[in-house]
Amino acid sequence: MKLHELLELTPFDTIAPHIMRFFPEQTSQLPHYKEVYDILLHTSPAQTEEQIFVRWCRVDEEYGEEPYISVGNCEGDFWESNLGKEVVVAEDVKLSNEELAAHIMWSITFYGFALNICSYGGYEGYRPLNCYEEKVIDLQMREFRNYARRKPDDASCTAPIEEWREIEKRQAHRNRPKRMRDHRQQQLIKKYESLSKVQRLIDTICSASGEADKSKLQYLFDTNLISEVWHHSRAYNVERRMDYLVELLTKYVEPYQDADSEQYDRMLLLFITSPDCPLLMAEYAQFAENFAHFQACGEADLYFGTDSSLDQEVKLLIVKSR
Repeated sequence: MKLHELLELTPFDTIAPHIMRFFPEQTSQLPHYKEVYDILLHTSPAQTEEQIFVRWCRVDEEYGEEPYISVGNCEGDFWESNLGKEVVVAEDVKLSNEELAAHIMWSITFYGFALNICSYGGYEGYRPLNCYEEKVIDLQMREFRNYARRKPDDASCTAPIEEWREIEKRQAHRNRPKRMRDHRQQQLIKKYESLSKVQRLIDTICSASGEADKSKLQYLFDTNLISEVWHHSRAYNVERRMDYLVELLTKYVEPYQDADSEQYDRMLLLFITSPDCPLLMAEYAQFAENFAHFQACGEADLYFGTDSSLDQEVKLLIVKSR
């Protein structure tokens, strides 16, 4: 059958236990799998003759690794295209529809749970989003130049494989002062990456919500621990969007909370909706009724923002910090 037919026949709640069984490290991502499942159900499949292949992979047995189920011609492709592909299962693969869907959903989301714009990476033509990213890119360039023999005006950090091998040889023969220098640069890169993440978070909140004040969000720079999680309703019905969000959090988030969740002492909630479908007081009251513990965990900040691309849906940003 086609992938879209498999998903239409298989409710998400019958797939979720197998995602946790086959990929236990993905348990905390269950709400995002639920969102992806509902996106796929509401996406029109492309017309294609391509196939998704499900087979045993045993190529690593000689290295002591156990055989595993491999899903081919799926990762990295457009979701519309994958939905239209025929699912072909090898004869020696014995999986139920629920188990099969779990493996395919893991493969589809291998590169993420949405079509995201890639973050900064120092590649040519990229414009840093803030001053901390500028410092990260500058430090990474210095790190590269420590061992790459380039002219001072050469701003590229790309190199052919032969040059990378030479760079690795030079790194392997570093003396103690050079190792210490590299360590200091790595520590600085980690520091500025952390600061950049906080700055991007503050910019995101302020760009979405006109009531957010950057000065009141500066406390995020002084935190020792930050958790940033986005949730997005996929109800495709404005009257059900808060029901969807509440179910997402109560059914797929709360039962699998990390022990670390109790370590936070401050929380920020940002609700984002389309200007044409603003959040109603009744909707917020419904949310607050189900999640009164957000207020009990310590100081809590509440913001409301808009995004015209959301149509009838609602997005929720939860930022926990300590």
